[in-house]
Amino acid sequence: PRHTTNIWGKKSARSVKRPPLAGRPLQLPALLLLLGIAGIASGCLSDVECGPAPQFDQPDQLSLMAWPGRPGSVTMSMDGDHRCFSTRLDGAAVEASVTVNPADSDASILMVRTTADAPPGSHSERLDLRWDGREIANLPLVARIWPTPNAMSARKVLVVGYDGARPDVLRAADTPVLDGLLPGSRYSFAATTQRTWSTVSGPGWSSILTGVDVNKHNVLGNDPDQFAARHTTWPSFIARAHDSGLTTAAVVHWIMIWTEFLLPEGKTTFGETIQSDKLVADRTADLLEDEDYDVIFVHLDDPDHVGHDSGYSLDNPEYVKVHADCDAFLGEILDGLMSRSTFVDEHWLVAMTTDHGGIGTGHSERSADTWTIWTVYASPDLTPGEIPTSGNPSHLDIHPTVLDFLGIEPVNDLDGHSRLR
Repeated sequence: PRHTTNIWGKKSARSVKRPPLAGRPLQLPALLLLLGIAGIASGCLSDVECGPAPQFDQPDQLSLMAWPGRPGSVTMSMDGDHRCFSTRLDGAAVEASVTVNPADSDASILMVRTTADAPPGSHSERLDLRWDGREIANLPLVARIWPTPNAMSARKVLVVGYDGARPDVLRAADTPVLDGLLPGSRYSFAATTQRTWSTVSGPGWSSILTGVDVNKHNVLGNDPDQFAARHTTWPSFIARAHDSGLTTAAVVHWIMIWTEFLLPEGKTTFGETIQSDKLVADRTADLLEDEDYDVIFVHLDDPDHVGHDSGYSLDNPEYVKVHADCDAFLGEILDGLMSRSTFVDEHWLVAMTTDHGGIGTGHSERSADTWTIWTVYASPDLTPGEIPTSGNPSHLDIHPTVLDFLGIEPVNDLDGHSRLR
């Protein structure tokens, strides 16, 4: 395996230009009707006084995700009469409209939706929002569109871990990319960690990688000698994929996952540790776009850093924000994935989880705050929905779910279960 720290910048996502209108010249009655409609859209109505443009919080970016048969959409509430608003778009992947807010006739709803004929991929566009014909906002947006897989599609897996990310905070934070994944996902925000040891990272990530509890893999802590005591009877899903003839890669923030687990295991085609979540995301996006690995494992560590520094709590703004930061990094990673030249011919599983929760500034003592976690499995052909708690979802399920998706038989009595069905 190679161990390098070379970082390259992320390429921008592709955009698709809207085709020109075609058709015969409009006759005068039709032209007058069209001008009348345009006047309504721009707020030029004799019976509507638009007045000053309303103020609103402009989002950094609008994010949409479309699944086969399920278009992506996003809405935004705005003050002001809907007849005074109009929109313009510079691409063909989305369409936009402004309608009256049913809960408040003096307010409006902006709806942005992916178009039915938008091709798979990541599309960067801009939405020009106007009030009474004058521009009041120019909103960047990304529309991520998954292809419909078939029996010939090449199966590939992306596993993304957020270290120390609580499920309640993840749901409260601004996470439009994760929100877009859920309609194509099997998921749980009431899953559990490994069940037989303290909720620390060494045992947690070892259970995620191997699919067995701590009493089997025997990694009892975070020290090198504790990793060295691992029972290799239970290899990682990366090793199982490698031994099945697939190429594998890992880009991780926490160095111990690489130096004490994956590097000694020796089954990672490409491996790298980078001490920055932003650079981990940059590097992963480039690998996805420019290289061809079948299984990629990504580890982001900043939620755990912030939790230790200032608290694992919904009441900690910094801890909430770092979950939103991870979502932005996830978006960058998916843009790299969807910019692959072979993307339309591939069938991807995106699996996500964490190693533990937290309380106060720690997480080693087992409690509902530390063992309650989240898992997400997204793929275009899954039947989406929440995994019932009666099925005991846990991060032990990552390993068998990855193997099931790739058609690799599990070995040696795993404790987790596939969540594809």
